[in-house]
Formats: sequence, C-alpha cells, structure tokens
Amino acid sequence: MEDDGYSQTLRDLLAQTPLTTDAWVQCDSCQVWRRVPNFVALKLGEHEQWFCHKNFHQEFSTCDDPQELLDDEIDVLMKAQEKEQKRKQAEEIGRKILEEDEEDEREKLGVKSEKGGDDDEKKTKKEKGGASGWRKKKNSNDSDDSNDSDDDTMMCKPIENAHVWSRVSRNIFKHRDPRKLTEDDIMVCNCAIDPETGSGCEEECVNRLVLTECDPKFCPCSTACKNQRFSRKKFKELEVKRSSKKGHGLFSEENIKPGEFVLEYVGEVLHEEAYEERKRQYAREKRRHFYFMTLSSSETIDATERGGVGRFLNHSCDPNCETQKWMVKGELCIGVFALREIQPGEEITIDYKFERYGEKPMRCFCETAACCGWIGGAKAAREAEKYANDSEDDDEEKIHLEDETPVMLECDEDQIVKEEKEARVQHEQEKGGSFRRSESKKLKDEEKKWRPPEEQKAYDRAKKAREKKYENEEKQRLKAEKRSVPSFGGGGGGGG
Repeated sequence: MEDDGYSQTLRDLLAQTPLTTDAWVQCDSCQVWRRVPNFVALKLGEHEQWFCHKNFHQEFSTCDDPQELLDDEIDVLMKAQEKEQKRKQAEEIGRKILEEDEEDEREKLGVKSEKGGDDDEKKTKKEKGGASGWRKKKNSNDSDDSNDSDDDTMMCKPIENAHVWSRVSRNIFKHRDPRKLTEDDIMVCNCAIDPETGSGCEEECVNRLVLTECDPKFCPCSTACKNQRFSRKKFKELEVKRSSKKGHGLFSEENIKPGEFVLEYVGEVLHEEAYEERKRQYAREKRRHFYFMTLSSSETIDATERGGVGRFLNHSCDPNCETQKWMVKGELCIGVFALREIQPGEEITIDYKFERYGEKPMRCFCETAACCGWIGGAKAAREAEKYANDSEDDDEEKIHLEDETPVMLECDEDQIVKEEKEARVQHEQEKGGSFRRSESKKLKDEEKKWRPPEEQKAYDRAKKAREKKYENEEKQRLKAEKRSVPSFGGGGGGGG
C-alpha cells in the first residue's frame, strides 16, 4: 500500500495483530460513521438510536469530530476483516479434519482417546468472526457466520455480551397499562410549609408513615413537598466499580444519613408467566448473575438487560440499606433506603432475602461478622452441605473476579413507549384467545355433564332451540347481505 493514497490511520489498523474486529455504526444526528466495539453494534436494536456522544473513542465522540476513515477506506478494512475471518475458519476446519484423522488412526490401532469429552467441548465452541459490517441498526445481513448457528444450539451455550445492559429511568410495563388514580383514591396529607426551612412533608407527613408519595397536584405543600423523591428522581450520587470477590458493586460518592432515600430499583416488570419463562431463558443462556426483585405477589422486576444502576446492588448479611415498597401515583415502586450512615466510597448493600433460581445455594462474599458463607442464611448453609465437595464452588470466587467490565447503553424513551404499546396489544389478544378457549371447554364439559333423564331432555330441547334460533338469524343475515349488494353491468340482448 505504498502508493495507494490511503490514510495512515487505515494503514495502522490493517497492521494490527490480530486484526481489529470493530464494527461501524452511523450517528442518527450527523450521519457520520463511527468505529465501535463489535458487541456494541450487536446490541443495537433495529430501531434503537445511536449518537456520537455514546462513542467509546473520545477523539470521535462529538458530531463536530471528523469521520475516522473515508467510506472507501472503511470498505477496504471490512474486506480485510472478512478475509481474516475466512482464514481463521479455514484453519479451524483444517484442525478439526486433522484431529478426526488422528482419532480414526487411533481407533484402527485400538487406542482409546485420552481427550475424552474435551473433543465434544471444542466442537461446540463458537468461532468468533471478524467484521460486523456497517451498522446503522442491528443488521440481519451481517457477514459474521456465527449468526448462522441454530437458535436452539445457541441456547445451550453461555450468552455473549452478558455484561452489556441498557439504562432506563422508570419501570417498563409490557403486559398492562400503568395504573391511574382517581381523585377519590388520592391520599392528601395535612402538612404545612415550615416558615424556617421553607419545606414541607418532612418525617411527620402522614403519607410518609404509610409509604405513599404525595401527589403534586393535591399536596398542600405544592413544590415545597419533600415527599416526592421517587417522582423527582432524588437519587444519591453513586458509582459502579469492581467490588473485590463480588464482581461489580454500587458505591456511594457522598455521605448518606440513616433513613435517606438512595435510589429506585427499576427494570422490566414481568407478570408471573413471563417471569417463569424469563428464568428458563436465563438458565438456557447459562447466565451467572440474576437481577430479579419481587414487586408484588404477581409481578417481578427484571433489570438484567434493561434497568437502573440498582442492578449492581450486592448482598450483605449485615447490609447498610434496605428495600421498601412505596405507592407512587397508583403504582408500587421499590426504593432503597439507608439503615445507617454511609461514608463516601462505601459500598451500598442490601439483604437479598434470597429466593434461589438454581439447584445449588450461592456463596456469600460479604465477609461481615454476621456472614455464614451462603446467601440465604442458615437454611442455605444446611442445603450447601450437599455440595461441600463440589469443585465448581471452588471456582465461584474466580468467576466473579473474571467478570467483564459492564457496558452501559442508553434506552430511547420513544422506543420504549412504542414497545410497550405493541406488547400490550399482543398480550390482550393472547388473553382473549385463552378466554375463548376456556369458554369453549366449559361448554363441552357442560354437555358431558350427567343429568337425571327429565333434566337431560329439557337440556336437549333448550340446546335445539338455541341452534334453531342461531340458524334462523344466520339465514336472515345472509338475505340482508344479498339485498344490500348492488348490481353491476347490464343484461345483454337477445336475438331474434
């Protein structure tokens, strides 16, 4: 490439060993192409917006920054990535053929393979491709051959990019509309504004005592009300960073006093059936971390893929915070409140009151004086005795230490609203179909029901009368439709 006129940036990228697997996405504002890590491009939905300020490369993180490569140079880099990908695939195929030939030779000689199950494990490993293509949105025409694998096979392997999540500022309801309060349902306090502080609805507010937020339209303290922390997003300054053996955790960046509101736990709100299906899905995907929190007897919040920073709350047998369920504008919300004073740099922890999602208990790494070594207390410790010799438990600490750094994406509110509307319509249709099927079953069961002879005769006469009535109504409807159809065209003439 001495006299080809390409930029030094492209030359440097092509000279990298191994060749970069970065993809390209287009900013929805300035329409400029930006180079991003492959997993970011894979995570983008078909309708999800992306902007320059989300770019990891700070030198190209504003719309005023130039495009890193010309369009023709991006094509050159992509072709090089595809070529490298094919080379790796060819090497993999050649290696497998060689291993199979060696295995055949051993079988002929009567020698048993020492590899055992390792061969099967290697065959199931997914070969990671190179170029991801130009992606304005998630592209179905991706050149990465890894997408060609069967969905069922993929579910048997640990999911990729489990460390990537999207931040939302509120709960997402796909199975129902948000609840709305009538004026009769709204609880109005009798607080007054303190002339010295200029604020109202402090600790003595009657709504606070029953864990209910004041409604801004009806509160007598109006904008001076201090009991609207959920609605106003009055969260503490927090930071996500690695928490030794526990993976990543949530740390305070300011002093927090006992009883103060820390944050709201938000995510996707699932009804019972969706929650059970989500647990099965995560089991198939072999996820190691769960972000479920029970909202009510019939609903659960899942912050695995979409949620707030509360998803990074770790368990402690001696926590410094607790969860409380508050009523906010007719909806139950989960808030995290300080149990004691929390210093800047201290990790925010809660007691999971753990519901186990797998067969085995989970180890606890809080290292407090009250810790019994297992999340779930003494009961979990007794259950754990069954697995005292399980070698997988010895690696659990190492697994947490090897967790990838979380990557946060921003969710588009307009897209969330659209998804909610579409999902609610679909959910209602499914409910309707289920209702019709249940009604049909009831009628069949009613027909099969035993009755005394006289009662059965009366039932049969009534059934025939209903059928005759329906038949007559159907005839009348067809006649009415026939009369209402206009006549087109004309009649021809006859000869003579």
